[in-house]
Amino acid sequence: ITEKNVAMFERTGVLTQAECHSRYEITLEGYAKHMHIDAATMLEMVSRSILPASYRYLAEVAKAERLTEQCSCACASAKAAVESCVSPLTWPPARPRRCAARWMPSTAPS
Repeated sequence: ITEKNVAMFERTGVLTQAECHSRYEITLEGYAKHMHIDAATMLEMVSRSILPASYRYLAEVAKAERLTEQCSCACASAKAAVESCVSPLTWPPARPRRCAARWMPSTAPS
């Protein structure tokens, strides 16, 4: 609160200095409460939606990488696509391209 604003309210008889400071504190309390609710909502959204989806995606990428390694995939583009998804510097992850040498996980050597 600036003093010139408080002086203007007092001069016009709208609010006293105490009333100005009281209204300011009430406004700050409301803002703090609103920010607290927003932060709690954000944390809940992250824990319920974003983290589970991230973990599922990470599991898919890890599975694809493991299958690529097990098959000794001769297709360099498939391996590069998996590696680009795993790279922490690549966001959003690149969409993998189709491999010219098609292989099925069921035919992978054990």
